[in-house]
Amino acid sequence: MFQLLEFLLQKMAASRYEMIASVLPKPICFHVPKTFFEKKTFGQMVQIYRNLTRNTASIKRLEGLVEHRNKLAHSALRMYISKDEKKQSFTLENLEEITAGISTSIAMLMIEDRDCQEALRRK
Repeated sequence: MFQLLEFLLQKMAASRYEMIASVLPKPICFHVPKTFFEKKTFGQMVQIYRNLTRNTASIKRLEGLVEHRNKLAHSALRMYISKDEKKQSFTLENLEEITAGISTSIAMLMIEDRDCQEALRRK
């Protein structure tokens, strides 16, 4: 699910940059290649998103998910290295809370991206 969220952040950021380029006067060259986003981590994409939106609730939710994603990754690595499931640091309740946060964030990003795409089509 984190990969889907990361993909949506990349798509939304590319759309926003395209929108910025579309309203600038022609003598000003502004181009951000879509490949710019491909190597960005989830945390880096959240920072880019922070600069492209005024939706503070969405920013806070995504920043919280960055921390959860990092903890999940580290927990999985510890389990893999030790081969001991008892070292797992997440409970089912934690995972349900994280999944709900991801689902909400995905829905919000899809709405924002749709709105951005519609605005671009109107230009």
